[in-house]
Amino acid sequence: MSMPAKKQTCKYHPAQPAHWKCTECGETFCPACVVKQEKLALSGVYEYHCPSCKQGLEWIGAANVVEPFWTRMGAFFKYPLSGIPLVLIVSTTLLEFVFLMLAFGGGLIALLVWLCILQYSFAALQRTAKGNMTPPPTDGDTLMGHFGPVLKQGVLYLLIVIVYFVLASKTYVVVGFVFLLAALFCLPAMIILLVVNEDLGSALNPAKSITLISRIGSGYLTMYFFLFLLGGAPAVISNYVLHFLPSFLQFFIVGMAQKYYTIISYHLMGYVLLQYHQQIGYTVYYEHFTESESQQPAAAPKGDDEVINRVDVLIKEMKLEEAITFIQRKVDLIHMTDPALAERYYKLLKMTKRDDELSEHAAHYMDILVKDNKRKKACELFLECRQGNGFRPGPETLFKAGQWLSDAGKPQEALQAYSMLTKVHSGDPLVPDAFFKGAQIMHDALQNTAKAKSILEGLLKKYPHHEIVPHVQHYLAHMRL
Repeated sequence: MSMPAKKQTCKYHPAQPAHWKCTECGETFCPACVVKQEKLALSGVYEYHCPSCKQGLEWIGAANVVEPFWTRMGAFFKYPLSGIPLVLIVSTTLLEFVFLMLAFGGGLIALLVWLCILQYSFAALQRTAKGNMTPPPTDGDTLMGHFGPVLKQGVLYLLIVIVYFVLASKTYVVVGFVFLLAALFCLPAMIILLVVNEDLGSALNPAKSITLISRIGSGYLTMYFFLFLLGGAPAVISNYVLHFLPSFLQFFIVGMAQKYYTIISYHLMGYVLLQYHQQIGYTVYYEHFTESESQQPAAAPKGDDEVINRVDVLIKEMKLEEAITFIQRKVDLIHMTDPALAERYYKLLKMTKRDDELSEHAAHYMDILVKDNKRKKACELFLECRQGNGFRPGPETLFKAGQWLSDAGKPQEALQAYSMLTKVHSGDPLVPDAFFKGAQIMHDALQNTAKAKSILEGLLKKYPHHEIVPHVQHYLAHMRL
């Protein structure tokens, strides 16, 4: 088996395979790193540019991204077991069985069922060859649409059989047998050629089949070996596994097995076409390409993730000011909600020593962290920024920070959070609670009972009708004891 070519990886994410290569600087990138711009005239159509030199990119091709087919055989066997093809397999087998039992049009129904299965299998091959690993739908377009490829394939099978019988009858049987073996060996290549060229003559041309096989190399032999096993599996099941079951169960299980292995075989051929599309000369467009589940992390991001990835590239290029400008242009800073993006913006402001903007954003960043229940980061941010001018987190943020700092065994720092709340947000409903919490810390943690009493007595005078009054009075009574 030929070893796959070494994968080209992303410049900034070495663990990810590259999708794009810069035509100017030669660097390679995954979708997370490229600059994606929508064409003005065509909605939904994009251009991709190098994050370093801003020049156009060329797609490396699916072969650099997909896994070799021999490493993902388990995925091939799972393919027909997803909802859509499994329902098709069961329902068509049940239809065959019902008409067989009724002894009415069973042969015609069986023919129609297999035309339907071949049509679906061929659609699966074409879909896979484009890079889409999800099974096709069982709608009218798929099952009752263009029958051309299936009919051409039927003609292909018929011609092979006719030539075999002609050779076997006109010459020695062994000549016909050799031809049949050669034709069966080339059959997957012929089917692939039907997809590539959409031409029966091309599929029937032995030279083209041999050329395709040579371009795939030992990978073709591996594929053929698996197809041989898949083709013989239903017979093995029938002869050696199900012989002790009632005949109707044998019919039902073998019928489903035949359809199951047929869909797998065509899906496998489609994947081989995808993997070797550059050698074969088959074009796979990036816009049609949908990666397999194992590759999903490399899929192009959306929303804030796209901004974050672009910012990460600029940071790695040490273009800090450009990264700040990019965030300011792309994001409403006041309504920023993504903690990861807020963190990057905070670090950028810190690295570029924009102290005024830093304090203001740090307050908003801390609000985001508290809403996201990021206790450790929120407390660390408060301790780092509490002395900064303009650092004014929201009242709920400061109240939560006071609680978390107190729970972390930092009473002095907790008092600072409660104190900032009472001073900066003096009219907020949380102020009485902040005073009460501060007094409790004074008494319980800092052993400053006199200061705690002073705070509580001042609280009773300022808020005589507040709902917290009974709790304050009870706590004062406890303190006197």
